[in-house]
Amino acid sequence: MKKIMMMSLSLMIASVSYAAAIDSPIDCANKAYQGNFNLDQAVLLCSGATSNAPIDCANKAYQGNFNLDQAIKLCSGATSNAPIDCANKAYQGNFNLDQAARLCKERINLAH
Repeated sequence: MKKIMMMSLSLMIASVSYAAAIDSPIDCANKAYQGNFNLDQAVLLCSGATSNAPIDCANKAYQGNFNLDQAIKLCSGATSNAPIDCANKAYQGNFNLDQAARLCKERINLAH
């Protein structure tokens, strides 16, 4: 009986994870589209998203110094706000906005 319950629980967890994987890019894109991004920008930003991190990052970038295109390039694929936090710090130093965005784009996979 315990084995059946454990298998059942495992299947429920797997189905929740599967549903989240399906819904995450859609939720992210809907949030982007309800804000400052058009549909094409929302799809570009949120394609493959596993959470709302790309739109949260892009909103933070756009509310700061970055334009929409820079925010999308910086934050697409983001798993946290690490890319924009890095870019803001770089921009306060010796780098212009485009350089800061290119420099910090790779931060997406290093911080969660």
